[in-house]
Amino acid sequence: MSSERYLNHPTFGMLYQVSPGNDGRDIYATLYAQKMFFLVEVRQREVFLRLYLI
Repeated sequence: MSSERYLNHPTFGMLYQVSPGNDGRDIYATLYAQKMFFLVEVRQREVFLRLYLI
């Protein structure tokens, strides 16, 4: 059974996890356009997003 993970971004809407990464970093994509990718890094009480466009 696979679990799906989602984040809600205030500008880009729903993001879904494309691939788990290392060191608390995961790759997410926009749910609808699927052309914007985010490298999401979760630390103790902070979340960092970096946007990559293709």
